[in-house]
Amino acid sequence: MMDRPDQATLLEAVAAYLEKDARPQISDPGVAFRALIAANLCRIVAAESRAGERFELESLRVAASILGQDAPSAETQAERRALLARLETELANKIKSHELPLSPSTVEALMQLLATELAIVSPRFDRALHLERSE
Repeated sequence: MMDRPDQATLLEAVAAYLEKDARPQISDPGVAFRALIAANLCRIVAAESRAGERFELESLRVAASILGQDAPSAETQAERRALLARLETELANKIKSHELPLSPSTVEALMQLLATELAIVSPRFDRALHLERSE
């Protein structure tokens, strides 16, 4: 009996089809570009599906740590995402207003948070590369 592919594998297959097979056959540049966008969205959803709860929990832990808070708990994906959005907004506001001291450990934690998120929203992002820091 064959195992059924998981959701992420199916989305990766759709992305590959759109990018490698369908897009080259599309003569309208606008439609071809939208096919490329659709392929990228499939890859993002596949990466989110693979990382899922682990990514959200790690991001919550790191963001709370930077803010000097205990890691919040959330039972559902919707709660985790809402908490993460709140913490990221708080982080951004504190950085903009210079309320967050940017010690080397804080900068490193922010870079870790950014690299983890980039790995999801940009599946081709090479996490082995060091992110440039502007002083």
